[in-house]
Amino acid sequence: MARILECAETASSLEARSIRPLLDCMGDDDAAVRYWAGLGLLMRGEVAVRMGHALLREALGDADPSVRIVAAEALCRFGGAADLRLAMPVLVELADAITHGPYVSMMALNSLDRCGELVKPWLDEIRALPDSDPNSPDRPQLGVTVLKERITAAGGAV
Repeated sequence: MARILECAETASSLEARSIRPLLDCMGDDDAAVRYWAGLGLLMRGEVAVRMGHALLREALGDADPSVRIVAAEALCRFGGAADLRLAMPVLVELADAITHGPYVSMMALNSLDRCGELVKPWLDEIRALPDSDPNSPDRPQLGVTVLKERITAAGGAV
């Protein structure tokens, strides 16, 4: 728990000097630490994403979906065209509420929403995602539906 808290505090500090410790945390055994490290890089923007580029690309294959989501969002928003082509399908795939459940789906949809117009080439795939999982509670399913409608209605322009 101490490593998670330490990495979360480092990520939240937004200090430029904390990029190196965040890069070190990307290789931690604990997925929560890796999540906070990826989120910290994402929050710092282009410079941090460039510094952590190889680690973020590697994280697209992480066993934990939350780590994959923050890595994919970082690469979509602050990487190059090749990163976008590699990372956007990760977000779209994780947005499937039936396959991954409503909470992972909402997390991926929120990332897609923050990507704005970058999602345009994937709008048909996003529209084709299931609106709900009959085996999940109604409340989180509503979040999935609302986010999906917001992204597709705006045509990616948020």
